[in-house]
Amino acid sequence: MRNKTLLLVLVPGGSLQFASVAQATHFTGWYVGLEFGGNWIANTNVSNDTIDPIWGGGFPPTVAKFDTGGAALGTLGWSWPSFRAELELGYRWNDLNDFVVTGGHFQGGGKFNELSHMLNLLWNPAISDNIDLSLGGGLGGDYIRYKNDSGFHTVPIHDHDCVFAWQLMAGLSYHLPPSYDLFVNYRYFNADSPEFTEFDGANLHNDTYGTVQKHTLTVGIRFH
Repeated sequence: MRNKTLLLVLVPGGSLQFASVAQATHFTGWYVGLEFGGNWIANTNVSNDTIDPIWGGGFPPTVAKFDTGGAALGTLGWSWPSFRAELELGYRWNDLNDFVVTGGHFQGGGKFNELSHMLNLLWNPAISDNIDLSLGGGLGGDYIRYKNDSGFHTVPIHDHDCVFAWQLMAGLSYHLPPSYDLFVNYRYFNADSPEFTEFDGANLHNDTYGTVQKHTLTVGIRFH
């Protein structure tokens, strides 16, 4: 026969009742997680053709606009009763919709494909027996493969860069026995000023971005 632990509970009026011990929502040990969702890149300032002196210091600043994209992330971590530390790999993809310049714009023909690698630390206070809140952040890098085929330059720019990145995170987890969590996560992701270049014969073209800010919303499952 399976044993069941019981507690004696004193309730108003002096009566005694039996109640089952609530299953602990926190665990200590290894876990892995998978999550999928959407990714939005904020409009970003870009400096164009500022490297090669033949362009006279570059063109007027432009603004890059992106379509809504997707995100897929995986985590491997260790959990304590109220904290988690984890390694995260993420893949994000967005189409470059528009380059806005003074007096006009150049549409379409570009991509941002990104592979991020982060070390995260999160605080996990319990809201109820089955629900936890997650708050934290991470540091790492963002490897970006870039395409600009919009016609803004005399040649397309196809290049890549790896830059410093950091993020802030917030989420909710719902515990399913015996060892699963369903969760939703939000990330504010910040990639530090990537630069992309391409040669047009002897001339060098560049798109130098300001800070790239991203908003990623995902749902996922965690196994522990």
